[in-house]
Amino acid sequence: TENFVWDGCRDYTSACSLPVCLEYWEEQQGGLHSVRSHNHRLLEEAVQCLTHSWGVNEDGLGAPLVAPLVMCASMACVRLPLQLCRSLAHAEAVAQGTTWPAQDERMERCPPFEAGAQPGPFTSTHAKMLQDLLHFGHNIEVPVKCVQGHLFVRISCHIYNELADYQHLGDTLLGIQQRALADVATLLEMPTEGGGQAEDSWRVS
Repeated sequence: TENFVWDGCRDYTSACSLPVCLEYWEEQQGGLHSVRSHNHRLLEEAVQCLTHSWGVNEDGLGAPLVAPLVMCASMACVRLPLQLCRSLAHAEAVAQGTTWPAQDERMERCPPFEAGAQPGPFTSTHAKMLQDLLHFGHNIEVPVKCVQGHLFVRISCHIYNELADYQHLGDTLLGIQQRALADVATLLEMPTEGGGQAEDSWRVS
């Protein structure tokens, strides 16, 4: 019956705002095709910026992206530098009072991210820790994913983003690489439930 057409817990504001959003794209941004072209160009620039800054194009560890750019519209998963991932794993071990996982040969000689290769040594726990660290410690909203034992940051590009957002992300992650022990220890002491997104956070997700 009509009583069950729309459940009471769902917020339909986004659906009601869609016509206004499309009108804005047409009047201020040149239309849907223009928006899509802008987003993809920015994605190309952002990927180039991050891969160059982190050196993942030439580290011998396989593809820097989960999928090539020709298959991406406005989102891409960019592989994180190995030293950052190692620092994160080491910091987690120290914070938990466990043994540094250097005895895992994959940690020292990380397999490349490529078809048929052995999975890397990193886990979704490391990905979640880094995502929380970016969110709660640096006000950056971006997913971190674990794919075949390698860590990736999943960026997306929209009309409200600019290249400086991704430069800030890249620099912040290199900073975390240097301060992993202190940052992870701080994270484990921070409340991570119900905090929501900071009003001044950087959104590159």
